[in-house]
Amino acid sequence: MHKYEVDYKNLISENPLNVRGESFKSIQLAKISLNDTFFGYIHHLLNFHQIDLFKKVETVKKVLSRWDANRSINLSKLGLNQIDISTLDNFHKEEIFALESLFLQFHLQNKSIEEFQINSNSLYHKNKLIDSEVIKIKIDPNFIFDLELKTLINSKKIKKIRLDGNQKFQIEDLINVINQLDETTQLKIEYIEDPFINFYESYTFFNITKIPIAIDENLLNFFYNLNNVPKEFPIVIKASLWPISSVIQFANQNQKRKIIISSSYEPDPILKVLHFLAHETDKSTHVLNTHGLENIKYNNFPI
Repeated sequence: MHKYEVDYKNLISENPLNVRGESFKSIQLAKISLNDTFFGYIHHLLNFHQIDLFKKVETVKKVLSRWDANRSINLSKLGLNQIDISTLDNFHKEEIFALESLFLQFHLQNKSIEEFQINSNSLYHKNKLIDSEVIKIKIDPNFIFDLELKTLINSKKIKKIRLDGNQKFQIEDLINVINQLDETTQLKIEYIEDPFINFYESYTFFNITKIPIAIDENLLNFFYNLNNVPKEFPIVIKASLWPISSVIQFANQNQKRKIIISSSYEPDPILKVLHFLAHETDKSTHVLNTHGLENIKYNNFPI
């Protein structure tokens, strides 16, 4: 019989956490110990994750009672080969991520995040230091590229621009926002993440502008069938919404796609798992992609 200890905490962020149009100052976190040994963390982001933290923790406790610590990790196998997969029947994708993330946190505890050589974009905030050649900017139909931002993205330091439209646009609105930029700057736009209320407007926009649309919020509709999606459209995977094993399988099956692993305000130990996942998907697609993994500072972490 395993002995569990769970410590719950709200982690307070140094900066606001913007989630689907709302702003939060904290995430929920559970610290899991097993048989008096620290095992890992599970996090929950309001307005983003569907399954609440307490349900994830109860699910993990049930499954860990059958964990075989002597099994080797198999990234493409449901449960990472750590348990009998029949144990995971009817579990939600977020519950399986929480479980697989714990296995990897435990497995990677003696490795540093720097060991996984990946590139990541910088999310633009006013007065924030941009430390990447790739900048990501959240936009809406009323967005204005002010002089400060135009100066930044026109600088030699910035090689690529990623825009995130969060399903707020009609085609005409998006073209008006893009046309604030001169032609040279527009050529820096690598892609725009799911900007349209109606996804199928993406095809029309791409035919007009040749700017690829990245599938993000709409991924659930295409995860198992990308046959009708242009090969130029990147795939952005918000990792904590999917089983890690499913993401590895997806990368193995779509080796000619640009696959971007995206974080959702995870604290460092879970972020290390996402760096590892990004490293593994790069190996699958044979491309060193630039991912969307943001390091968030919490005032009261670690716990």
